[in-house]
Order: sequence, then structure tokens, then C-alpha cells
Amino acid sequence: MTRTAYTPVTAPIPERPAQLTEISSPHEIASFLRDPVALSLSELAETLRADERTIRRLLGDPDARAVKRHARRLDDLRDVVSLLQETLPGEQTGRWLRARNRGLDGRRPLEVIANDDYDAVKRAAEIYVDGDPM
Repeated sequence: MTRTAYTPVTAPIPERPAQLTEISSPHEIASFLRDPVALSLSELAETLRADERTIRRLLGDPDARAVKRHARRLDDLRDVVSLLQETLPGEQTGRWLRARNRGLDGRRPLEVIANDDYDAVKRAAEIYVDGDPM
């Protein structure tokens, strides 16, 4: 009887979650929006109405907490991105967020969220996910 060498295989732990949830931290949300969704620092800063330094802090520090006004818009983005993820994975979600949308009267979803009209963006995302080509 011969003995075979056994090497345990472990998968690396991902630095960011595969999906965003209601309990995702500001760091996880910002990282997800930066990497698979491909939003730029300036796009995130404009949408959150924060400066780029604040965005870099959220990206660099897993324990960073967002101030209330930034946290609300970050959560709005998280919810819309979570809704779109199955239909538009990764960078395609970012393209949808940047594109002018007929359901938003030609405005871009990122601009609408920055202006605190999350409900309109969520309705437009739900219409898109339900199959309306809008």
C-alpha cells in the first residue's frame, strides 16, 4: 500500500464581498462600487457629495465610518446596485448608473441620487430589471 501526499487546498478569502447586503460596511460598499462596478473616485465623491479624500479613507480603512449624509447616499447606491447586479453584473451596473435614463427624464442615476431622489432611481432600476428596455 502506497501513501500519497495530501496537500490541503484553501481558497483565498476575498477582500471584498461577492454581493452587497444591508449589513455591508461603508468600506465594503465603497470597495464594491470601485472595483466590480468601476465607479471612479470623482463619481463616488460627487454622488455622495464628499471630497475624494473622504472616499479614499472609506476605501483604505475597513473600520471607517461614514458620516450620516454620506452614509445615506452610500446605502442608496448599495440598494440600487444590489437590485441591478443579477441583470447587469459588474461594470455594466456602472454604465447604467452613468447613462441618461428616460425613466428619469434624461437625468443620470448617479446625479439623481446625489440630489436625494433615491425613490426615482429605484423605480427606474426596478423597471429595467422587470424587462422594460427604457
